Amino acid sequence: MMTMETRWQNAIKRAVEIDGEEAARYLGEGRFLIVSARDAGAYEVRLDVVDATPVTTCTCKSGEHGFPCWHQATARLIGGYADAPQSEPDDAAAVAAFLSNPMSIFESA
Repeated sequence: MMTMETRWQNAIKRAVEIDGEEAARYLGEGRFLIVSARDAGAYEVRLDVVDATPVTTCTCKSGEHGFPCWHQATARLIGGYADAPQSEPDDAAAVAAFLSNPMSIFESA
């Protein structure tokens, strides 16, 4: 069973992957309009802060059922209430770096 924390992490990762901030329009008073990544629709996200904790709602199906979605994650990222995940190192770049200096694996950090 997936925890709520895992759901949030997945939603934030998705928001970053599809550049959700580009799809967002701030409407004021903690409201965002987020254009859907799959269809021509748009969803309204509300971001409130209760006791220093962000609380979001969304009009998409996931949001209506109380689950985190990338729309809510986008609002949290924009509002500074979530951190974008650290990108994993690019394997191709690591291989290229090694090939350019194979002795680097013997150098201490």
